[in-house]
Amino acid sequence: MAAQNGESSPCGGVGPGHCGSASALVCSSPYFVVQKHPRSATRGFGLYATAALPAGFTFHEEAPVFALQQAMNKSLIRACCYCHRVVGDVGLQLRHFFAASNPDAHARLNQMPADSLPNPILSAAVMCPGGCGEAYCSQDCQAAHLQRCHRLLCVGPLGDRHPLVVFKRLALEQTENILLAAEAVCAVVVLAAENVCISVRGDAHPGAFAGGANDTAQFLQGNPADYRRLVVERSQEIRAEAERLFRVLLDYAHERWELLGEDSDDEDMDEDGREGTCEKERASVLETARRQLHAAFSSGGRMTPATPGPCGSPEHQPEARIVASFFVDSSELLSRIAGLFEKNNAHVVVPSPVNAYFRALLASPEARGPGALRETLEFILREKETAMIRVFGDDDDGDDEEDTCETPASSDQKETRRRMLATRFAGVPSEALLPAEGGGQQGEVERPRKALERLYVRMPFPMCMGLASIHLLRV
Repeated sequence: MAAQNGESSPCGGVGPGHCGSASALVCSSPYFVVQKHPRSATRGFGLYATAALPAGFTFHEEAPVFALQQAMNKSLIRACCYCHRVVGDVGLQLRHFFAASNPDAHARLNQMPADSLPNPILSAAVMCPGGCGEAYCSQDCQAAHLQRCHRLLCVGPLGDRHPLVVFKRLALEQTENILLAAEAVCAVVVLAAENVCISVRGDAHPGAFAGGANDTAQFLQGNPADYRRLVVERSQEIRAEAERLFRVLLDYAHERWELLGEDSDDEDMDEDGREGTCEKERASVLETARRQLHAAFSSGGRMTPATPGPCGSPEHQPEARIVASFFVDSSELLSRIAGLFEKNNAHVVVPSPVNAYFRALLASPEARGPGALRETLEFILREKETAMIRVFGDDDDGDDEEDTCETPASSDQKETRRRMLATRFAGVPSEALLPAEGGGQQGEVERPRKALERLYVRMPFPMCMGLASIHLLRV
């Protein structure tokens, strides 16, 4: 993620002996400094340019620290859970997209011969070993995400009643920022454990980690028994190190999550006209989430036996008890981190190569004239437009899709709408149903509904989109 025109992106390095202040977390740069706001101490740290920078100038690039693909976007595009690169081949992406957005097209796509379209591989598709369904673009991304936090949060081996499964359902119903906050807590505790264990190991074996990050990773992954023993023996030191990292993280502008409700007079008043309803509801959600997380990472969550491999039950992970200790009797930390992410986040947008794939196919000699390839392309691109309207809505939608009680009249209305959408793009050239190269940015996907009144909308295949922390703490 690039930071441009004064915007910031995650940067810096955290290791043993670092994190004395926020400025220690940032790479040395001639373009910006990290300091408190000069006129408002409550706004926390920020990046300040040291000189005037030209428009469009990229002054720093680094991967997001905490990033989470949005649930709705996740149903449309299959992406790496760690780096968010699109995974698998084109066929996998099309089937995944239509399965969620256009079941009729999905059924027809599955009936097509395997050689109907060229099917290049975009990247590998490496599944989570725990069976939760998360995918990665490589073994490296899988290993990195498992070590950082996913082995603590994987629900694959768990039953539907396990507290972690219940928590994730709650987070998806309420706000994904709570899910991102839980991931951040796990990641910071893991980082604290690594810092302490590596420091202890380095003192006992001088020069053992002279090779840097590679030697560190080799120790952590190649000596799991030693790592587990050190985590148990040094749990108090690890807890103190985690607290220090949290203090650094919360040096940035934030507020308790329950205080960041909608500024709506109607939504923030109860039936007797008293204020604070939204705050109370959010506080109740946080308390429920805290109890579920504490149960998930303590003996209270032991509803399944220990599972061999990297993705056993969360309470069996070495750092689990330390994570649980942050949720014993207060939702303060969870609230502040969720509030920090709500006040400070950036959209992560990873373009889908599927759009370039279809542009290249349409420009090929085989697709310029009538034939099976042309017919297949026309079908897919027109059904894509229909699917995107179904997903993002249209002025004609009304609220019928959300009716809990369907009547014969509403059912007929939906069927009529389906037939209209099925023929809406019948006369539109396929070339007009893809954005031009370089187009299809986030704003084009999230366009106002009125823009959908045109004959065709030229929506791209969806990109991988999510929220990311912009804070300068590398984990």
